[in-house]
Amino acid sequence: MFKNVILRGLLLLIILVTAVDLTHAQSSSGNPNKAWSLNVNIGPSFLWGDMSDDVSNPFSKVFSDEFSMSYGVLGRKGLSNVFGLNLQVIVGNTSGNRDYWSSGAPTGGFHYKNFYTEGNINLDIDIMNIFNSKDRRLINPYIKGGIGLTYFNSEVLYKGNEYDGAKQSTMVLPFGGGIRLDISPRLGITIDQAAIYTFTDLFDGYASKYTNYNDWYSYTSVGLTYRFNSKAK
Repeated sequence: MFKNVILRGLLLLIILVTAVDLTHAQSSSGNPNKAWSLNVNIGPSFLWGDMSDDVSNPFSKVFSDEFSMSYGVLGRKGLSNVFGLNLQVIVGNTSGNRDYWSSGAPTGGFHYKNFYTEGNINLDIDIMNIFNSKDRRLINPYIKGGIGLTYFNSEVLYKGNEYDGAKQSTMVLPFGGGIRLDISPRLGITIDQAAIYTFTDLFDGYASKYTNYNDWYSYTSVGLTYRFNSKAK
């Protein structure tokens, strides 16, 4: 029910923003790369930790019981044709089953679920504009990196009964990249992949006695960007 409301809201937002964009398309001026913009995004988050089965193909997670939706809002200030500063908030969850240990032995039936809220600040770098700077192009691949804080609430179940869990905050290091599609001076679409390193082994609610590795999670998203007018000076 909640996901349906979110999806319908995003669809309505896309229609409204597109209408505004078409209305103001002729009045846009200045360099859009230096403008303020707002992006709303949606996509799955996946865990890479003790409660996640080892997989050789990360794309297999998309078709597993680990598929969980997350939602984000990002504000961006373009600093130049190459650099942009972003402030992002993500609200989401991860979940799944751990059926086998790394040794291949069955676990007996572990399940976990996690709810998290992340806030981060990051810097993005437009790859194409490093070599050939332009005020605007249709396809803009980029890389990014930053620092942030995540609050999470995790629960681990064993054969349906509460087994372990954790509720705390941790510093995180998000990095990744993606593609910005500038449909017009105001309107754009983003395809983004972020890997988030946490400074804890309890993001999934369970810390193994046999490893000392901290947990990771990922956020793969598609977003809609509205760029506020950047006046030429």
